Amino acid sequence: MNSEIDTLLGKLDAHPGSLVFARVAGAYLKADKVNQAIQICEQGLSHHSDYATGHMIMAACYFKVGLLEQAIRECEHVLELDPEHMAVLYHLGDIYVEQKNFEQALNAYQRVLQLDPYNEAARERIVQLQHHTGDNVTKLTDDRAGDEGRTSPEASIVTPTLADIYASQGLTERAITVLRRLLERAPDKEDVLHRITELEEELKMTKTGGDHGNDG
Repeated sequence: MNSEIDTLLGKLDAHPGSLVFARVAGAYLKADKVNQAIQICEQGLSHHSDYATGHMIMAACYFKVGLLEQAIRECEHVLELDPEHMAVLYHLGDIYVEQKNFEQALNAYQRVLQLDPYNEAARERIVQLQHHTGDNVTKLTDDRAGDEGRTSPEASIVTPTLADIYASQGLTERAITVLRRLLERAPDKEDVLHRITELEEELKMTKTGGDHGNDG
């Protein structure tokens, strides 16, 4: 891990204004060096304040050290950029659960389920929280009447391997979408978050290269 961090730090030193900061922060987070991860994120987000994945990593850092209000603010910033970011909505629900703010947690999970009626992880969370709030999920399950026991075809094959296959075929945006779906199920999967930052950096470089290629 240290060699990976050293390599990424070298890239960041060479391109201090690039999105590689998120990969560095993600690597530090995986290595349980949370303070360094936060410092790198702060520096990077000062240049890229609208980079959603950077704020996701910052939220994960704050959550890991118990700074829950700060983690919530980072999640809310992502949702300002992308109101339908399901991985962040799910993570926000987990943060609220940690705060024992069950009504807000339920709201976050319900928003996930409204966006993706087949999201079983969100559905399970909602069922677990029902006795705390007295709410139910009846109206959220109407669209699935008669579909009990079924899962969406996409949900059944969302795996890191599928993401790698898409990436190897040059379908980077699809790979990122798959990895974000994985994050919905396990927001604390730092390796998945780290992989997203890698692919987003590659995607940006590809697009930048294409733009340069079209200049002439």
